[in-house]
Amino acid sequence: MFQSRNVSEKYPSYKRDDSNWIETFRERCRKRIKERRDQRFNTSRNLPSKEELKSFVLDAIQDEWKEFKTSSECEASGQFPLRELVSRSFASSSACSEIDEDRLLKELEEELLIQEESEFQEYLALYQLTEVEYDEYLEGLQEDNVLCPICCRNNLAITPNGDGSNQLSCSGDCVFTKNVPYELEEVRKRIDQAVVEHSTCPNLPGFTFTSTQDDSDLFLICTECSNLYHVL
Repeated sequence: MFQSRNVSEKYPSYKRDDSNWIETFRERCRKRIKERRDQRFNTSRNLPSKEELKSFVLDAIQDEWKEFKTSSECEASGQFPLRELVSRSFASSSACSEIDEDRLLKELEEELLIQEESEFQEYLALYQLTEVEYDEYLEGLQEDNVLCPICCRNNLAITPNGDGSNQLSCSGDCVFTKNVPYELEEVRKRIDQAVVEHSTCPNLPGFTFTSTQDDSDLFLICTECSNLYHVL
């Protein structure tokens, strides 16, 4: 079984200084992989398969290596060329020539692929959980009860304060509470309106609240479109 190791550890012939070109090359590959993964998800709204992840890794390494070999184009565009990083990283030109290009790229491929598969599994678990919770919340909106937008498991409850206002709280263990001047039906309408306002964005939003000494505020938030909608 392949044991993931930092590629730079396998090449002691280069100096470990600020010009670590292998680390720079690795980070540029990661950036390309992330861009392609995000583009794939935003286009199809489906997570990429393992075969696609491998393709993202291979394409990113190959494209970045091509740019490395044509560093004169980078110089013309004002970018800091990887070739210059290499020349600074090695003690001599002979040391640089000892690097096996195919072996280096293969080991980078294995290292990045393991990282991508690990991140993919974490993202898949989070995505599935978020999707289920959001679907449950939307179903709750269609019923007489109003599902708590924070925990998405229990219903909201209204308790009269005695001064004409009501205390809105979660019937479960959720710590969300707020004083409101209206009944539960108005709460439903306001939450529903927030969901409608965000409906033009294909990403799943979430709800959060801020607490002060006197009260709290409920917001719909989406990290993808940067939407922050005040609900209550």
